[in-house]
Amino acid sequence: MNNEQSELISEMKKLTEEQKDYREEAQELRKENGLLRMELEEIKREKEDIRKELREVKDTTRMLEKSKKVNNVVITGLKIEKSELNILKNEMETFIAKHLNVKTQIKSALRLGDTTCLVELINYEEKQKIMANKHKLKYISNERIYIDNDLTREDREMQKQIKMKAREEKQKGKQVKIGYSKITVDGKEWKWNRNKASLEQPEIKN
Repeated sequence: MNNEQSELISEMKKLTEEQKDYREEAQELRKENGLLRMELEEIKREKEDIRKELREVKDTTRMLEKSKKVNNVVITGLKIEKSELNILKNEMETFIAKHLNVKTQIKSALRLGDTTCLVELINYEEKQKIMANKHKLKYISNERIYIDNDLTREDREMQKQIKMKAREEKQKGKQVKIGYSKITVDGKEWKWNRNKASLEQPEIKN
């Protein structure tokens, strides 16, 4: 065997060893990439779990807030001079009996401003009696007094945006119908997206 053959064989062995090293490195890289992909998938799952938990916490908080307000009404436009709880409670009972012709039992009354009062009834049935007769307020001369549900902050924002949308579309001469958490404009419905806190048109599926 001459020197050239020896060098060639030596070079081939060297190349074979290098190829083996490359294969091992490639295999190790594939293994590392696989582990990275698994870690990324795990992170994605954890993020989704966190988002789900946050949604559940938000929903629970919303439900708790609503449950606290379920027996409440807010009276606006009525001049509130007294802030003492018992006096204000009696004044609200008298006002409701006189103008709505409803005898009701109020649990508490709280002055929120010069013309705003938060009233908590003893139960939901008492509240329903008031809401069913609140239309009689329009017969009070020279007064603009309103009785509304005690809304959560989120529901107030929802109502605000729905009313703004209704006003804009009416100014364009379109037919508008307002419902709970939705609005219909010329037959097309817009719904309130709680996650995005905005009105959206549902996608039409083909």
